[in-house]
Amino acid sequence: MKDKQLELLSCGAKDIVADEKQLEVLLSGTDSWTLWRTNNPTIRINLARADLSKVNLSGANLIEANLSYANLSYSNLTGAYFNAANLIEANLSRTNFRGAD
Repeated sequence: MKDKQLELLSCGAKDIVADEKQLEVLLSGTDSWTLWRTNNPTIRINLARADLSKVNLSGANLIEANLSYANLSYSNLTGAYFNAANLIEANLSRTNFRGAD
């Protein structure tokens, strides 16, 4: 998983946390994520409270993903797709959104 552990942030009393399988695929790289999303178009994406800090997610399809309370600080999200994504309380500090939709 390229020096990135599967970490979940503990934020408040909410009980929703990221789906570990989805997080593992996403952290394996954008190409793997794109293939997985293509093969699983009906699965709801749950990355709530995921630690995605300093991760390169350029071009990632995060459409309708639940990214609430996720840590995306210092991540590269250039060209990523966020249509209808839930970013409530997500940490977006120093995140590169250039060309994101």
